[in-house]
Amino acid sequence: MSYRVPHEGAGQISLVGPPNAGKSALLACLTHAHPEVAAYPFTTRTPQPGIMMWQDVPVQLVDLPPISAEFLEPWVPSIIRSTDVALLVADMGSDDVAEAIEAVLERLARPTPSWSEPCRTTSMTRRSGTSRRSWSPTRWTPTAPAIGSR
Repeated sequence: MSYRVPHEGAGQISLVGPPNAGKSALLACLTHAHPEVAAYPFTTRTPQPGIMMWQDVPVQLVDLPPISAEFLEPWVPSIIRSTDVALLVADMGSDDVAEAIEAVLERLARPTPSWSEPCRTTSMTRRSGTSRRSWSPTRWTPTAPAIGSR
């Protein structure tokens, strides 16, 4: 699965950070968006856009799923690259804030697969009347559903 968020307003800012850093709460506070905000990690599963006003200029914020040393949604780096600004959000009251930020930065520095090229997949089919199996390569190109804001 992959996502894209159409640009709205004068600029687009992605909210990036570790689990429970307050990205969704920040989006809810600054915009009219209503993301799910919860005390458990990995609440945000899809991009959550919202529009905030800055000096009478609309700016789009995009809340993204959290990034940790153990997990990164494969489509998140492409969303970050497509935005004008990436804002790293951290919970300064957390005992492990330095380690969490380090994990986010290290995870984003790792190479990710390019989704701009069609993926090559292999499917297995069974020949009729035999137990032999043959492999036939097929091509698959992922599609990106649009996520809009109100």
